[in-house]
Amino acid sequence: HSVQEKLWEIVFRFSKELNVQVFATTHSQDCVQAFGEIWNKSENQKEGNYIRLQRNRLDSAIIEPVYYDANVLLGSIYDNLEIR
Repeated sequence: HSVQEKLWEIVFRFSKELNVQVFATTHSQDCVQAFGEIWNKSENQKEGNYIRLQRNRLDSAIIEPVYYDANVLLGSIYDNLEIR
């Protein structure tokens, strides 16, 4: 987990340089937190998205996206809310 932020810095840098989109999926809290820390930097705030998928409460066959901005993601992590 100690290199997660450096990894995300590299991902953000190369995605900008190469003009590509990167899609990542994880259940790792450390990975999500590191992503949030790097995404929250001013130079990256327009470069990322965090979307959590959840089942609809009325119809579990329906999967719904939940969108976060960088501040909400980090706040949710620090408040120990489920963001994965």
